Amino acid sequence: MVTNKTRPHDEYRRQFFAKILAIRPQSVLDLGCGDGKLIGQLCDAGINACGVDPNAELIGQLEERKLCGKIAAAENLPFEQGSFDIVVSEFTVHHFTNRPKAFEEALRVAKRGILFMDIWYDRDISSQRLAKRFDDWRKKLDQRAGDIHWPVLNSADFTEIISAIEPSTNIQFNTSLILHELEHNYVKTSAEDQIRRTPLTPHDQLALDEILDALNDSGMSDDGVIFVSACSDY
Repeated sequence: MVTNKTRPHDEYRRQFFAKILAIRPQSVLDLGCGDGKLIGQLCDAGINACGVDPNAELIGQLEERKLCGKIAAAENLPFEQGSFDIVVSEFTVHHFTNRPKAFEEALRVAKRGILFMDIWYDRDISSQRLAKRFDDWRKKLDQRAGDIHWPVLNSADFTEIISAIEPSTNIQFNTSLILHELEHNYVKTSAEDQIRRTPLTPHDQLALDEILDALNDSGMSDDGVIFVSACSDY
């Protein structure tokens, strides 16, 4: 059984870092860089890396560590065209305010292309379909509370957005799924935390009850990831 401390996301981050290194970029921009962990890893690998995040406190922490960070939203990047070899995004696409605009900006400042990783569910697996239902339920409540938290994109969604910006670009996808079953108590606690933030409507409660009933039948497994690259030479 998986707990919050044993979720597979650290392994997904290792896979993502390896994919970045395989491209052999000289410079990287990280969208929604957060605490700058990826920026630090890239710099340690000898790559000129910088991050943007709308959170001024997080960018201040990067600057204290002598790392490059700019206070900016993904939809309005303070860089000239082709400023970085590649632009990356690690678990932030579902938090972009305007995803098409963020993609447009990323492609503008990328010299070689973009590489994004975000949450993905394998809808051929029943425990993954239930996880997607629960994820959508939580995000609906987050949006009602004023948070930017969109449903995850699938490969067709990514293709539609990127092709509308650069029709001739080479788009590739890979997925990774470490199939861990989520403990029932973990799911229920997550739901309770959500309810404390946002009161439920009768429809919300009914949807949650149906999810918890299905949990006993099919179980729920943790999310996987989708890797999306749109590039000129990798």
